[in-house]
Amino acid sequence: MSPIEMTSADKISTRAWVRFLLIAACPTVVMLAIVSAALIYIDPYWVWRASPPWLIEGRTANDNLDNKMRFVKAIAAAQQNAELVWVGSSRVYRGVNVGCLAERAYNLGVAGMMLDEAQTYIRLTSQRVRPRAIVVGLDYFMFGSLDRPDPIDPAASSVGWQLQARLQSLVSRDAISDAWKLPTRSATTDGRWLPNGFKETVPRSGGYTTSVQNGLKLGRIRTDPRLMSLLPAIFDEAKRSGVNFKFYIGPESDAYLALIKRDGDWQDFQAWRAYVAETAKQKGVEFVDLAEDHPFAHFDWSAGSSDTWIDSMHFAPPVGLYVAKALGLAPASARC
Repeated sequence: MSPIEMTSADKISTRAWVRFLLIAACPTVVMLAIVSAALIYIDPYWVWRASPPWLIEGRTANDNLDNKMRFVKAIAAAQQNAELVWVGSSRVYRGVNVGCLAERAYNLGVAGMMLDEAQTYIRLTSQRVRPRAIVVGLDYFMFGSLDRPDPIDPAASSVGWQLQARLQSLVSRDAISDAWKLPTRSATTDGRWLPNGFKETVPRSGGYTTSVQNGLKLGRIRTDPRLMSLLPAIFDEAKRSGVNFKFYIGPESDAYLALIKRDGDWQDFQAWRAYVAETAKQKGVEFVDLAEDHPFAHFDWSAGSSDTWIDSMHFAPPVGLYVAKALGLAPASARC
């Protein structure tokens, strides 16, 4: 008998094995479908539903949005049909209420974002979202040699990474664990996340802002030559993207600037500002430096949050609106 020929008995045997394997696989397939449906319903990372069940009276009682912010926002950003995306650190997600600037806007602020991560998120936004404008907030510490959480995967803008991340949010041990723990967690006291990526931050007490001021040790920042060298490439990529990019250095409080001077970083800070401005000029990108030239300088760090400052480092939404006006993204009469 030829190797490619099969007897009737062989064919029956093959069909029987196929039938057996299909029957054996059915429970697994059914279980995966149930788990996926449950995870879509609970949506622990807020990427599938507008109103998951953990939204209690509009409050986001879900610390996954904080603990896995890099992962969550990388998925959420790629799903946006936004005309404006604002990229930056916690100074952005706490200080810029993008909902006041455009109906379709997304705040891609991530805690402790460093410049190499900013490059990844910029690429993700320009390639996957292609909004009318992308705004990038540049901070001194983003260029520094600081310890930080694990950075976002540089491949986050790729189709493969995005598909894998969505699958992970549907069927993975982490997603199941994060969904399972949600009912046992109390609502965060830090503030309230909005679907557009902005976080309404609860005002801080005087004790909290005092601890922030006393705990900041800026002498250890110092600009990192490796991160500094990324800036020209980021500006070049922005120019080639065809998207309208706007870069800025945000307003700083007098309390924060005093710490920079106290810790001996003032010369490095000023050199950094000059480097960013000169590089932006050479590359022909839109840039504005608002670090000192603004009307909100004073912050009494012993008295708690004010209308314009959450703490020494983080400005409040009225200052974020001022930045938007300076960048031509809001009329002078705009209120929020």
